[in-house]
Amino acid sequence: MFKLIVYSILFGLFLEILQHILPFSRFFKLVDFVANSTWVLFGAFILYYLKKKLL
Repeated sequence: MFKLIVYSILFGLFLEILQHILPFSRFFKLVDFVANSTWVLFGAFILYYLKKKLL
């Protein structure tokens, strides 16, 4: 579960950096990265809770 969280957060960071590099009028925003990371943690918590409850 820890690897999934870390990889998901790193993937979000990669996408934010990619937005800054590519010329599509998109920019790196720390707020977006924090929001994405928060939702990753929230989703992991829900997954953990459901897995614990179902098993």
